[in-house]
Amino acid sequence: MHSSAANKTAMLYSTWFSTHSVSHITTVL
Repeated sequence: MHSSAANKTAMLYSTWFSTHSVSHITTVL
C-alpha cells in the first residue's frame, strides 16, 4: 500500500513536471 502511494505520487509529480516544462518552454519560445 505504501509502495502504491509512492508510485502514485511519483506519477502525479512526473505528469505535473512534464506539463510545467512544456508550458515553460512554450512561453520562452
